[in-house]
Amino acid sequence: MLRIRPIAVAVVALVVALPSLAAAGEPVWGKDLVAGKTFPLPFGIGLTSYSQDQDYAIDKLVVGLPGFGALPSGLIRVDNEIDEVNARFDAWLLPYLNVFGILGTLDGETRVDFTALPLASLGIPFERVTIDYEGEVYGAGVVLAGGTERLFAALTAIATETNLSGDFDSSAKAVVVTPRFGFHCPRGALFAGAMYQGVEESHRGTIGLPLIPGAPLVQVPFEVELSQQDDWNWLVGGSYSFTPHWVFSAEGGFGDREHVDVALTYRF
Repeated sequence: MLRIRPIAVAVVALVVALPSLAAAGEPVWGKDLVAGKTFPLPFGIGLTSYSQDQDYAIDKLVVGLPGFGALPSGLIRVDNEIDEVNARFDAWLLPYLNVFGILGTLDGETRVDFTALPLASLGIPFERVTIDYEGEVYGAGVVLAGGTERLFAALTAIATETNLSGDFDSSAKAVVVTPRFGFHCPRGALFAGAMYQGVEESHRGTIGLPLIPGAPLVQVPFEVELSQQDDWNWLVGGSYSFTPHWVFSAEGGFGDREHVDVALTYRF
């Protein structure tokens, strides 16, 4: 039997009701604050492609093998790569406040590299372990923005959670805060800024390891908890409005975390 969750009913009601509260080029409330000024159409539905590569820190590592409890985890390198495709609905409730929700899919890979350890003396016959996973991402966020006729500043905050599936019991949560500063005109904007990420990722289960060369893989229980190694990275990007309805944006991040964010949004 199909179950309709209250949150789904609320989202549908919001999508239906909000357009009746705002006119073109105005926020839902606070219209007098933008009277006579250029303002985006109040509602947007978009599609975003997001890719990211960063190093992780190991907060906890338990492997059901003798000697693993004494491993110096600081010498173990963990690299994470994700690809997301998200649908996003947003609304300018006030001239300085935009709220949005996202729903999408995630494909991830976490690679654990033991090559910096003295593997032979520890009796470890393998160098790397790869954990593949996928799942559904959902989250919500806000944008606080302000500026002058040509300059702007914005602060975006978003919290996401991922329902992961795969061979392991996995979970992932993230809080992302992004300040941006730049120039804008009626057809687009150029900006620079930074991104903060607070990530909690965990995996537990059994994994097949080549403990005996030439023999079948041995299933070994494990548990690992991970977080971001570096909190911040830099970013640059821009947006372009083909028409008042269609807006394209792209952003690239660099530093200890690399990311690419590309989005196409229909505003109405």
